[in-house]
Amino acid sequence: MTGQFWVAIVSAGMFSLIAGGGAFAHDGSHDETQGITPKISKMGALHHGAKSNTPERGKMGRDEIPKNLDKSSSKFTNNKVFKTSLTARETPISINVMQAWVLKVSYPDDHSVDDAKIIIFGGMPTHGHGFPTAPRVTKNLGRGEYLIEGVQFNMPGWWEMKFQISDGRQNDTVIFNLVLPH
Repeated sequence: MTGQFWVAIVSAGMFSLIAGGGAFAHDGSHDETQGITPKISKMGALHHGAKSNTPERGKMGRDEIPKNLDKSSSKFTNNKVFKTSLTARETPISINVMQAWVLKVSYPDDHSVDDAKIIIFGGMPTHGHGFPTAPRVTKNLGRGEYLIEGVQFNMPGWWEMKFQISDGRQNDTVIFNLVLPH
């Protein structure tokens, strides 16, 4: 498979890859993503209606980081549909090393979301590029926890990890900001 940008959807242990707006299930059959299929722009950036903290291109330098950048690892999704937390499996986070993360998803009342469909996307907002790899959920760990593998940061600076989450009834997006030192 070729393509500049791939994302994964996971549901009940099955995953799908999405490229260029079409989705393909792991067995090669076409798969509709229940209203959360991303649109890919000419720049390769995904648009899901997420309230991004990404500045308009040209307003910031390539290595500038917003002064009040939210770098918290636990937060509500944009519309407060889900509570989420993101944890690196190993620290410190290194450049050019494949890494695993755990995304925990629950409802505001703390009941876990056990069979979520999750699309992973992101990149460096001030550089205008995505991940050099195709991060994806590789395992539902139970209790609303999902193992994310295939994450690699290829340079220092500000990175966004974005997650489109669906429980089959509701969809919402969350953005986690990371700043990797030079």
